[in-house]
Amino acid sequence: MIQHLQRDPLTQLLSQLTRAEQLQVIMKHPFFTGHCPKCQREFDRFSSVPSSPTDWQCSYCGWIDDSAQALSKTTQQNDAVTNQAEVKRLGSYLVEAGLITQAQVDDALAAQSAMGMRLGEVLVQRGWINQQTIEYLMAKVILPEREP
Repeated sequence: MIQHLQRDPLTQLLSQLTRAEQLQVIMKHPFFTGHCPKCQREFDRFSSVPSSPTDWQCSYCGWIDDSAQALSKTTQQNDAVTNQAEVKRLGSYLVEAGLITQAQVDDALAAQSAMGMRLGEVLVQRGWINQQTIEYLMAKVILPEREP
């Protein structure tokens, strides 16, 4: 029974919320209160209790539980952040190709934030790589890999 609850959308949604957001859901959701959050009508505990905690619908005012939709949106946002974090950066390509060292990338990244320049511009300015190499790598390798 506990394993089933850990997989339902409401429990998943709660696990992704802050403590304050969790409290709001617990205080308002009919799974916990037994009442419609819109009209406050009490759900008949025998005939209108759904099989899943996110299948709630009030037959009186028409309120429909949107916990599953909220979970889907949260999951999509988390996936987008994860995908963004997994994008390989220019410096990684250059190091993998043996064109510069990781120490040079680290040094250029530190200078980049101080100078307000792009990483490639710093590398070119320092003479560690030429502009044509960066342009080629971007056009032929990096950008095609990032396209869906």
